[in-house]
Amino acid sequence: MENNNLCETIKRAVDELSSNLKAVLFFRYGLVDGRKQSVREVAGNLHVKISQVARMELKAIRHLRKPALCAPFFKILDEMAPLIWHEIAEDISEAGSLMRKGENYDMAMEAFPGYISLAIKCRYGNIVAWIESYSFGVENVWARSKYPKETVEEKVRQLHEIWHENTSPFVVGRLTTALEVDLAFLRFILALSPRVSGFYGGYVAERPISSPVLRAIRIHLMLLYQYAEVPVSMDEIVKEYNFFYQDDKLTGDLADDIIRTRPHLFLEAGELGWSALGSIREHTSYAEVDDVESPGPDDVHSDNTENKHPTENKHPFIYERPWSETTAYIIIREILEQRDFSLRKDILEGLVERSNGRYDKGSAFPVLTMHEDVLEVSPGVYGLRKVCEKIDPVDTWSKLLLNRRACKFFVSERYAGESLNVYPLWTPTMEQQWCLWAEKNSELDIGMGHKGVADRAFNRKLYHSLLLVSDPEHWPVSEDVKTRWRFKKQALSKYHFVKPVPGHLWGRVPSLQDLFSFAIASKQTEYTNWIRIADALALGRHSRNSLGVMVLLIALEMILPAENWQKRHEMGPQKDSLLSAMIPEIRKKGFVHWMDETGTEVKNRLRKSINGVQLGWVSARWIREFLDILDGAGSFEQAIEKSSPQDCTGEKSFAPTSVQPEQLTLPF
Repeated sequence: MENNNLCETIKRAVDELSSNLKAVLFFRYGLVDGRKQSVREVAGNLHVKISQVARMELKAIRHLRKPALCAPFFKILDEMAPLIWHEIAEDISEAGSLMRKGENYDMAMEAFPGYISLAIKCRYGNIVAWIESYSFGVENVWARSKYPKETVEEKVRQLHEIWHENTSPFVVGRLTTALEVDLAFLRFILALSPRVSGFYGGYVAERPISSPVLRAIRIHLMLLYQYAEVPVSMDEIVKEYNFFYQDDKLTGDLADDIIRTRPHLFLEAGELGWSALGSIREHTSYAEVDDVESPGPDDVHSDNTENKHPTENKHPFIYERPWSETTAYIIIREILEQRDFSLRKDILEGLVERSNGRYDKGSAFPVLTMHEDVLEVSPGVYGLRKVCEKIDPVDTWSKLLLNRRACKFFVSERYAGESLNVYPLWTPTMEQQWCLWAEKNSELDIGMGHKGVADRAFNRKLYHSLLLVSDPEHWPVSEDVKTRWRFKKQALSKYHFVKPVPGHLWGRVPSLQDLFSFAIASKQTEYTNWIRIADALALGRHSRNSLGVMVLLIALEMILPAENWQKRHEMGPQKDSLLSAMIPEIRKKGFVHWMDETGTEVKNRLRKSINGVQLGWVSARWIREFLDILDGAGSFEQAIEKSSPQDCTGEKSFAPTSVQPEQLTLPF
């Protein structure tokens, strides 16, 4: 953006200043070679202090504001205003353009030629003041329009009322009629609204498009084109929707909520069902208005019609999902909305199927483990937070958990000392239902054993183990029922799943930082177990890779040995002493390592523990093996060759930790 006339006019005005003031402006605004210099650079060129340059610049600008000097270039600046606005504003439509408030427009000013920046600073002080003088403020933007400010503000107000009184989406044709505006003006006033909205195949809705809005658009189009003015039952709507759309599964409850909350789109005809408000003409006039690009011929998924309805592309009422706005979370949320709770494997398979391969199974794990709206209600079972918040801590239970895997997880965690409420669905009633289910199955040849044969023995073992960890006293049942189950517990309970410790523990060699992480995580706890240790080290909740750390914790008396490694372990007398020894080292260099001073002290404690500590189920040989690895008599590679521990899900163990420590930060 150049204007030689403005440039020469400003130079003539600057030439009227004293030599020092003239030099400052020439350097600062690049009036000679076009390169603007910082205050520090100017100070270096003039051999003065930085503070002096700033004062001289302000003094020079004050002199330039004298009418005789500034009038000529102010006039040219006013003539350039449309061009300057165009450079920094966002063109919305032919109805107008805008600039968002709160953005750093001083940075935009830096992109201008220096003489334009100087002219603006002389007249307005800064770019924001110039923007305010050249535009009008609406909501959170500055705007310019071919329409009067009062008209724009009135249309924005009317739009707000429509948004407030109705639930999107809105048919574009009906919205333009209601507001008495054309499409260009509608785009403009939508851009002025604090709501971020867009166009979706002839509809207006918030961006990114939500699942309910997408379904509302699809249902409205289907009723509009397929059943014009003919009421359709809710069951038929669900059936037709699921026939045409393989990337979603609509239920009666979801459809009922979508339709009933949008009376501006749907009309109820009593027992006959529902019909769409509006006309096909209203839609076709704006059907091509869409801010989301449709998949093109180069889209690797667009020509995969294996799971699509064979005549899908022939129907004008089909609205493709805008995949550019569809995240893995949106698909997973839609899956979870179908029922209260879902298995992990069903979620993973559903994500791949519904996205037609756009998302793989790995895309689900960040959502399942970290998204605030998704909760694990039992190992491998998930639900939406809004559903989980309605779980009764006593009475809720789910048939989804009545299987051997879910019951075995429950038994193993309860045997390890975990409380009944560690997962939302582990309620007293769920425990009771498991007992009823396990008692019935203990006499049946159901469930295939590891060798592919009916395993009645396993079912009995599971039942007896479940009785051991269950507590009928907390069940919401009559006293007679409790008495019967107390007797069964006394007569039959026994834990049948005690596992031997793997022969070699050091496939994953614990780092000193592992011990530190456990010490931090357990500061306020009274007990721990192999599951909690695995959690604290981010190994996977049921990973046996935690056993090596557990052995060291017992040897260091940070925890006390229990009857076996699977049971609850109480905290030991040295729980805090190791933490106290590590903290100064971490504060000094950010990490601890077996080869530093603290590591040497811990290794000496381990050597003394071989004969001086009650080790319980821990073998002194394991500690010697570990020390040999650290001292070089053994090696990481030898440890890996000797053992390949498996976690309880059958997955291979993690690789040994690197000798290079990671940086740690203290949480206090």
